Amino acid sequence: MGKTPLTRQIERSLFSWYPAKLAGYRVDKFRKGFGATEVPAELGTIQGGLIDYARVQECFTSDAMVGRCRLEHYRDSEPDSIKQLVRQFAQDESCPKDTEDFHFRLETCNKEACKYHYLRKEHIIEPLVICVEIKVSVSDFMSKHGHNFVGNANYYAVPADMYPEIENKVPPGIGILLFYNTDAFYGLRKKKECVFQPLPAEQQKCLICSVAKRNNKVLHKLLREAKQQRQEDWS
Repeated sequence: MGKTPLTRQIERSLFSWYPAKLAGYRVDKFRKGFGATEVPAELGTIQGGLIDYARVQECFTSDAMVGRCRLEHYRDSEPDSIKQLVRQFAQDESCPKDTEDFHFRLETCNKEACKYHYLRKEHIIEPLVICVEIKVSVSDFMSKHGHNFVGNANYYAVPADMYPEIENKVPPGIGILLFYNTDAFYGLRKKKECVFQPLPAEQQKCLICSVAKRNNKVLHKLLREAKQQRQEDWS
């Protein structure tokens, strides 16, 4: 069965949908990752079903203020005289670390009274797999097929006017994206956030590979279509 024009509109909107947070985590909006449509839920086979749209994006799983030492800007290649001076700076502040090991300056510092102590925001960046299932009718939503929520962040994307009919039927933990096509706004808006779903490392790796392979095919298809259009324009 071919895709409806509405389905294709939602697909195109997903490629330009980049919220600040996904599944409760802040995402890196400068590195927008890569996505594709019709992504196999299982690497190398379609037996596990096809995800309507999937994307791999980086997110910040830890976003905390950490105590650091201002002496960290000194390098390991400093002359011995400089290293000894740095050790003396730390000892004058009663540093509890082993200052004989010059790497002490790179360790976290919790001694707030020390004049070399300062706070720095540090992040842990991890990949996030987003899966979106597109449903353009209530019957489509109620079908047993096309509910492949295997990612870290999982959503339904539906027309905005359809939401009241399915609001109470959405499974727990699954988010909702509403598609609008009005004079005031065209595109997707998040109605309900999903719950983060941790994945085994092997499963996440396979999903990332699956999205990457499909993304490559989509890019080649778009390139062929662009070349064909250029030839038609020139003829």
